[in-house]
Amino acid sequence: MSEGCRGCTGHCCRDIVVHVTPFDVSRIAAAQSLDPLQIVEPRETVPGDGQNGEAFGARIDATGRLFSSVLRKGALDQSACQFLVHLDDDHARCGIYADRPRVCIIYPFVVRQGSIDVRGDARCGPGDWNMARLDYASVRRELAAYSAEWHACARIVEAWNGAVEQGNRSPSFASFTSFAHRVAGAVASDTSLDVGVLERWDEAQLSAELETARRAWLDHVSIAAQSAIRE
Repeated sequence: MSEGCRGCTGHCCRDIVVHVTPFDVSRIAAAQSLDPLQIVEPRETVPGDGQNGEAFGARIDATGRLFSSVLRKGALDQSACQFLVHLDDDHARCGIYADRPRVCIIYPFVVRQGSIDVRGDARCGPGDWNMARLDYASVRRELAAYSAEWHACARIVEAWNGAVEQGNRSPSFASFTSFAHRVAGAVASDTSLDVGVLERWDEAQLSAELETARRAWLDHVSIAAQSAIRE
């Protein structure tokens, strides 16, 4: 468990809406033997949603509104993530910690002017994180992988919305979730892809080799999405 999470009271798992990618859902579904619809529910996108406030989402009804996928809340505690395990009145822990979404892995860190920093709105206490002992290399890798999968999620949503607009798919959250799950699974199972590029996604100065690998990875996501549309 991360150092800062040892004294956690679970506030970040109660009052934050957790937006997830199809890759997060795929990992959780496999590890917990859950159907994707047991993991996520739709939430209409609003300005400020998503990485860097980029609000995009899938068309799942006839209104033209856009919805993103967020972790479901608990049946007994609608303010808390369904995977939050309550230990006592003051402490709670993530029940899927090893398989938690990347956005949870990187919390509460951001890159600010090239350096790792703690978010200004973090629910963590001021002494929870010892920045001098932080594994910066690991955090940077996770931040980069999160950014990569968020870009891939945009490709998946774009393919879905295009299919809905062309009448090739009937909009519903269940159909979109199943589609996105298939695409994420196809990408994750392709051993020909350079998955190492994910951990270097946001390098300040991209080499020609890395830029080519980035384009190839995203292009593969698009190809997998188009293939799933045709199924």
